[in-house]
Amino acid sequence: MGLCVLTKYIVVTKDGVVKIYESFGDAFKHVVDSGGGRVYRGELVLSLSPDEVIELTGLFGEKLEPVEAPLTKAPVRVEKKIAIVLDQMFKGFYSNILAREYPDLEIHEVIGRGIEKPIRIGNVVKEPARDDFDVLGIVERLVGDGYRVLFFTGDKRLASQVEIISGVKVYYTPPNEFPGKEAIAKYMVEKIRSELEEK
Repeated sequence: MGLCVLTKYIVVTKDGVVKIYESFGDAFKHVVDSGGGRVYRGELVLSLSPDEVIELTGLFGEKLEPVEAPLTKAPVRVEKKIAIVLDQMFKGFYSNILAREYPDLEIHEVIGRGIEKPIRIGNVVKEPARDDFDVLGIVERLVGDGYRVLFFTGDKRLASQVEIISGVKVYYTPPNEFPGKEAIAKYMVEKIRSELEEK
């Protein structure tokens, strides 16, 4: 017996309404009719803000018709300029997970001693740091480069110091409050997703 795969399109409108459609055309029309929203097909395939809907309606008038999505699978592009910084206790396993989940984000992994300058491997940047002062320098450099920084640390003192830097969201993540490293990685993935979905 052959395997039948049905593609589903999930619509999340600006009001939080969720609908599921079997065709992209119907999903697209729902977003336009509701004044904005997002269409997912296992990945984000469309995002329209209310302003973009008004602009599209002005361009096309009443001739705006749904079209079928292309069959090619393109990666989701991140719209915000965000950098993730992982304190030294979260190197290795965590940066690998986040790099896989968010290939369009820069993951800055604080290594500590052992390297003299930042080393880039894919979308992971290994950062040297002798102490907390160097970690603050890494965060400030990224903010200066125009990034919104999401900083994960289990060090309460360091968290409170980084919190005062404008443009940084600090997630105090003490490892002893989680059942294991997989749970910590899941928490990180969810917090980053929430940040990306914020308007």
